[in-house]
Amino acid sequence: MKVYKPSMLISNNVPLTSKQLDVYNFLLKEAYSQLEKNYVLDTFEYSVCQLKEHFSNLDTVNRVNEFFDEIFEKEFNFNLLNKDKTIKAKVKSRFMSSIEDRGNGTFKVSLEPNTINALRLLVMKKKNIELPLNARLNSYAHLEFEDLKDFGFYPSKVVYEILKDYKQINIPLIETKLFKEATHTVNKFNKDYKTKVLKRIETDLAKKNILVSLEFKKSGRLNKWIKITKIKKEEFKKKAAPGRRQVVATALKTFGVKYIKELTKEQKSLLNLTLKSKGFNPCR
Repeated sequence: MKVYKPSMLISNNVPLTSKQLDVYNFLLKEAYSQLEKNYVLDTFEYSVCQLKEHFSNLDTVNRVNEFFDEIFEKEFNFNLLNKDKTIKAKVKSRFMSSIEDRGNGTFKVSLEPNTINALRLLVMKKKNIELPLNARLNSYAHLEFEDLKDFGFYPSKVVYEILKDYKQINIPLIETKLFKEATHTVNKFNKDYKTKVLKRIETDLAKKNILVSLEFKKSGRLNKWIKITKIKKEEFKKKAAPGRRQVVATALKTFGVKYIKELTKEQKSLLNLTLKSKGFNPCR
């Protein structure tokens, strides 16, 4: 299931918890679907039955009310990483602007108006409806809802969104301070941030076949920035798979000799079987 998320919202998820972020992304997905049917909507309908299909803890009206109230109380700043150049000023807003419990297991919810307007313009463009005068389309990320839900580690969700947002272009260096704000890791994992955060993100994303490296970039002695580099699968295989020379060198070391001519007949046969299995020419 696709989630269309405007760039101005990407990485601005704090202070939502991991579960709240999953639910909010679901609300955006459903809002987009409802706008496709009626692009002038400004409130959206959600049911308990619909929510509990994806979130087992949201199975009663009371639980949904409590959960929505928690999201309603939270504010965020737009465009934390400054990707959306149409936003010039610092803007603070709420993820939800109104919640109506309709008493029949359904809720009418108004989501953040700038976000909904951005989704509305996207729908209008896709339907070839004339846009309002001076309307400017925002950039968007196309997210896979189930992939996002699968990430239990909050920073992995955030970096996944950033990667999708910068799908066609390189990701600029991100100030370490901003990265920690966006990933909710300020004053956390200070003793081994590289292993406990950056490497864990790499591992989580690799499980979804998203290959990436995260590393600190220094300014003097300070870890001033974090660099996120997308790795093409071909490059990854090339780096990960040992070449023929390396395979031979490893075999020689294993057998305790320096040269191929020193191998016994059996050892050479084993080496050639290994080379053949990796697509390399055998030794003569």
